[in-house]
Amino acid sequence: MISISKIAELINGQVEGNSDLLIEDICELNGGNKQCISFIAHDKYAHFYADSKSDAVIVGMNTNLPESTKTIIRVDNPPLAFNKVTELFRPKLISEVGIHDSAVISSSASIGENVSIGPNVVIENHVNISDNVYIGSNTTIGRNSTIGDNSCIMTNVTVYHDVNIGSHVHIDSGTAVGADGFGIVTHEGIHHRTSHTGTVEIEDHVAIGTNCCIDRGTINCTRIGEHSKLDNMIQISHNAMIGKGCIIAGQSGVAGSTVLGNYVIMAGQSGVVGHIEVGDNCVIATNTLVTKTLKAGSFVSGIPARDHLKRKKQEAVINQLPELLKRVRALEQELDKIKKD
Repeated sequence: MISISKIAELINGQVEGNSDLLIEDICELNGGNKQCISFIAHDKYAHFYADSKSDAVIVGMNTNLPESTKTIIRVDNPPLAFNKVTELFRPKLISEVGIHDSAVISSSASIGENVSIGPNVVIENHVNISDNVYIGSNTTIGRNSTIGDNSCIMTNVTVYHDVNIGSHVHIDSGTAVGADGFGIVTHEGIHHRTSHTGTVEIEDHVAIGTNCCIDRGTINCTRIGEHSKLDNMIQISHNAMIGKGCIIAGQSGVAGSTVLGNYVIMAGQSGVVGHIEVGDNCVIATNTLVTKTLKAGSFVSGIPARDHLKRKKQEAVINQLPELLKRVRALEQELDKIKKD
């Protein structure tokens, strides 16, 4: 068990209540458990506070709460603070360092220190794996590829040849990095696959979810910028350039040769067509298709994508159309009566 005072020290928080209170685990705010600590990510969840059984709660500096016997730790960023507390009570399993007997590793590959390589892993010629890397079972690392320090490549991942993966990168199961893009040349009614001789560059601190497809560049590269986070089942096509700090939610896609600026957010099931640019800090709402270049800071929605606020006003007018139609018909009837008289 860990005292509130130690937890507060870890997350640089201010304690309101019993600083000697002992905590044994984390819990959700809704419901909660005794001797556990929870958090309020946003003020809209504060209504769960009074009835929660949790003995301690991490909250924002300006969050207003009713009086209770709970102990409070105030911080600037509750979700980030709670993430640190989670690691304190439920640390990630430490992989056993070593190379499994069934792994197939080329004699020309370079393997760093404190590396964990699981069963049936295949590491091809001239691969360079840095220190403290984890590679899960049944994963393949293609020739001439590199993986930076402290990266984690989970089970059943396919990294093709000539792919560069940075440090502190996490790639989840089922993802393929470096397959040929969907390039087709048609001649006399026959479709021919385009050769893809480029690469993929995944910069530091990138996270990629399960079953994603990151295609290699046709001649140069496809790039995922540092600190970007990709959800599950995402398609990044050949020659796409994803800036730093981007967030792309599940079932989204970026078509070929498109450039996403820094800190772009793509909500679930959104898409961007090829050969356009999306400026820095743009937000693309769920189920949106971007068909034209977006200026920095744009917030768009719909198919095709339009300014979100303008679209909401348009939809408000559309919702009034049935009533407007009734009024027009009523006026037409009155006009017909006047004409007959």
